[in-house]
Amino acid sequence: MRFDRLFWAPGAFRTRRWCRLAGAILAAFSLVPAAAAAVQVEVSAEPQAVPPPGAAATATPARPVEKIPPPAKTLIEGQAFDRSGASLPGFAVRLTLRTEAASLPWKPVVVTERVVASAVTDAAGFFSLALADADLEGSLLLRCGDPAKWDAIRYAPPVEYEVSTRVRRGRAAVFNCIPGDAAGWPELAREINRAGGLKSPRGKVLRAHGLPPETVTLVDGVIEWRYPGAVFRFRGAELIEGPLPAGTKP
Repeated sequence: MRFDRLFWAPGAFRTRRWCRLAGAILAAFSLVPAAAAAVQVEVSAEPQAVPPPGAAATATPARPVEKIPPPAKTLIEGQAFDRSGASLPGFAVRLTLRTEAASLPWKPVVVTERVVASAVTDAAGFFSLALADADLEGSLLLRCGDPAKWDAIRYAPPVEYEVSTRVRRGRAAVFNCIPGDAAGWPELAREINRAGGLKSPRGKVLRAHGLPPETVTLVDGVIEWRYPGAVFRFRGAELIEGPLPAGTKP
């Protein structure tokens, strides 16, 4: 039998068809691994940077750390002096924040205050206050002087200044503390000058206690100044007794 006849025989045709089917099945199962292998080869084949011989390896520069800026500050500066222009060293200055709130509409308003900055004037009367911008919500009151240590003989009662508008307008503001004169200071200042000034015995008593509510002339020309809680006796310009307790008999 000839070879070509054997190849095209019915049995041979069936054998050829099954071979093609088996080949297709094998090719389908081998397709995925082949593609994966091709990808792996392609990735691994990517060129890598190789430093030249003798060159030192350079480290990747570190990313700079972002710094958080400090809270914004507002600066308040000024000077404390009296009506005559004399500076006031050691003068207490405070900045107070006042807020008002009501828990319910029909309840009274609750007012709260807290000191957000304080300072004491230097030898020339200058002061400086710094406060965070977070403390700018509310009414800002600049209070000059400490009521507990106030010189009521020389100055009028401490006053406060509402400084919210000027402080919120910029990062810096300038204010001066100028306490007013006490009501009886002009007359008291004249008496101190007549007594010989602030360094004289009578001048020192007048400056510390003010004008005496009661003056009594005793024997031998002794003058007695009577204050609530103390008595001073003078012979001429000399202080001979005092301070004595109130009610002391001559």
